[in-house]
Formats: sequence, structure tokens, C-alpha cells
Amino acid sequence: KEDAGVTDPFEEREYLKLVVSTCQAMIDRQTSFILGTRQLRSLSFSLKLDYTKDALTLTAIDSETDSLPLGQERQYWNEDALRRLEPEIVKAEKWAYEVGVDACSGLRTICEKRLQALRHEGNNSP
Repeated sequence: KEDAGVTDPFEEREYLKLVVSTCQAMIDRQTSFILGTRQLRSLSFSLKLDYTKDALTLTAIDSETDSLPLGQERQYWNEDALRRLEPEIVKAEKWAYEVGVDACSGLRTICEKRLQALRHEGNNSP
């Protein structure tokens, strides 16, 4: 059975808001760009945006960096291994930002437009 994605309008609005805020934090460098792509991959799938050009770019970044220990998974890694990987992580973050910032901005815009359309629909319902 194919996943229908988000079907509840309230849930869809919440997911869209989360994509917009995550993208903005990534663009502003307030969060790890790589961790952001990992979160956006799941959200894009749920919102049926996973095959847009922008989402595919972010998915490619996630795929290229999925071996890097970031976020909570770092707690399971050896401290020496993390220190050795740190230069690679820094380089990957820089690369991810350069490759993905425009895609992140594009995905944010798509979601802002969908949010606006949902608000408009909500104002016109009986």
C-alpha cells in the first residue's frame, strides 16, 4: 500500500511550519545544515514533496553525509573517533550549505505558499 502522506489539515499545517522554521534555521546557520537535511527528508516525504527538485537536492546531501555522526548518535561514538572526524564534519557542513542553501530556500518558499493556501481555504470554509 502506498503511503498517503499527511491527510489531516491541522497536521499538514504543523509539518509545513516545521519545514519553514527548519529551513530558515539552516539558512541562518542556527542549526547544522546536515542535521536539518535529515529532518527535512522525513518531513518532505510526509508532505509529498520528496520528489521536488529542492527536496531531491537535500536528500542527496543527506545521502552523501549519512555516515557522519551528528546529533544524538554522537553519544554512542568513541571520543577519539569523533575528534578525528571533526575536520571532515566541518568540511561536509560547509559543502552541504554551499550545495543546499538555494534548495533549502526553495523548499521553504513552497511550504510558505502551501501554508498561505491552507489559511485561505480555512477562511473560506463554512
